[in-house]
Amino acid sequence: MSARDTTWRDFVRQPHVIVIILFIVFIIMGSIVTATRRVRQTAELSNMTTLDACKQLIKDENLCSYASANETSNNKSRIMTITTTKKDNPEISTTVIELESVDRYKSISHEGQKEVDATIIIGNKTYIKDYQDSIWAYYEAPDTAENDFGVKYDFKSETSQDTKEFKENYHYEGQEPCGPLACYKYKISNDNQVTYLWFDNQQFLTQKILSTSDNITENTIFEYKTVSISEPTPTKKVTDDDIKDYLKQELKD
Repeated sequence: MSARDTTWRDFVRQPHVIVIILFIVFIIMGSIVTATRRVRQTAELSNMTTLDACKQLIKDENLCSYASANETSNNKSRIMTITTTKKDNPEISTTVIELESVDRYKSISHEGQKEVDATIIIGNKTYIKDYQDSIWAYYEAPDTAENDFGVKYDFKSETSQDTKEFKENYHYEGQEPCGPLACYKYKISNDNQVTYLWFDNQQFLTQKILSTSDNITENTIFEYKTVSISEPTPTKKVTDDDIKDYLKQELKD
């Protein structure tokens, strides 16, 4: 029987063709099974806590405990002191951020010894210190939504951004003392910046973050203590029209 006379049934019965067909079926079925498994896994992970879902995907119990604690520390009163140094500037910049709750926030920045910025947020009011007259200008936003100073992680699937980030960029460096506490240290690689993260081995809270790039080093120290933020005085109200006029002037300049 010539090749031209070979029927379709005779063709698929040839040993090498059977092998090819079985291989294709195997690949297709494998893809279907894998896709089904991933859909099922995503559904299961979506119903898990951050800690359990992270542990299943990342398989680093300490790092996952940190992620879980980081989510639930949104309302934890704290002070963050950020020290910034630049290779081309001898002056050290310092910013102290006080967070009483998600809607009570205070930030004061210095360039060397000089105070250059002061901001207070209480509810829907934002106060900014005007250094020309030392009066706090405040703006009352119509939207009273709470400010979100917290973080939420997504470990709902193997392909989620946070899952990839934790697997690829977080590298355990060992344990080190951080003040009176013992901390786990992780190196976080991201583009042109290297960041080191320290969190304690008891409550798994961030204690220190050190970020370095080509020209800038930024060191942040965390203190978890009671903070009380009150409205500043004296104040002057800024309206929408004032902001529009200011922006128009900035664009002209």
